[in-house]
Amino acid sequence: MEAVDTASILEFLSLTDNRKITQENILAWHELIKHLEFDVAREAAHLAKQDDKIDWVEPKHILAKARIVAERLDTEARRLRSLTRPEPTFGSPIPLCKHGERIVFCQPCCVELAKKKR
Repeated sequence: MEAVDTASILEFLSLTDNRKITQENILAWHELIKHLEFDVAREAAHLAKQDDKIDWVEPKHILAKARIVAERLDTEARRLRSLTRPEPTFGSPIPLCKHGERIVFCQPCCVELAKKKR
């Protein structure tokens, strides 16, 4: 994440709590949260503002909420992968074809096997 992205997050926070944004604030925050992806940090800021236990959002809140956001994104990515290429749940593993794909997912190999079956 760039410093301008950190400034954007601070600007969002200042809309609701009237915090003063200075170059020093931006640099201090950036040092603490620069390793986060911007989308994750922005969503973490939203979650922190929605948390009724947090009166004044600090970098530690962004970092804590970033873990939640990252877990949600990982869960969603796993769900999407399982929809496109389901893993077998029992039995022996699906063999790989000559193209390096699982044989039941390789269209050319499925066509070839169907022709041999006739």
